[in-house]
Amino acid sequence: MTITFALEAPSHGAAVQQLLHSAFDADWPNRPASRLRAGMAPLPDLCRVACEGGGLVGVIRHYAVAFGTARLPGLMLGPVAVLPAVRGQGVARALIRASLAHARALDWRRVLLVGDPAYYGKLGFEMAAPHGLTLAGGDDRLMVRALVPGGLDGIAGPITAGGWVRWAA
Repeated sequence: MTITFALEAPSHGAAVQQLLHSAFDADWPNRPASRLRAGMAPLPDLCRVACEGGGLVGVIRHYAVAFGTARLPGLMLGPVAVLPAVRGQGVARALIRASLAHARALDWRRVLLVGDPAYYGKLGFEMAAPHGLTLAGGDDRLMVRALVPGGLDGIAGPITAGGWVRWAA
């Protein structure tokens, strides 16, 4: 079967929640990245799904966050999840690349995530600690990526929830 990609729609809601709960362990809601996202709505113009044979097999979401003491607007990528049956087929990479290309087209300058450095490093992400960025509750897997030249300039400090729907500076 062929995997197709589309923007997440309200009709995907139940399937997305089911996929996310099946992809992560029971402690997932208590992790620092999940706590940061709590109470925030994902950005609908950047959330995508992967479907195969009419069923949902992958999802990626993005949230608005503030970078550092200057509270520069940026994105938090995640969660990204793929059903075990289609892992290793490039679905997550395709979702990430497409959503980041669209974010760049919408004038977003920076993005962060919490994830495996070996995997996400291949997608252009680098460790956030050398930039002086921190996440409440700590996580040594915090990574960042500039979407435009200079996108990571002046970002030292804590990552906090964004107070805007979309503001790209």
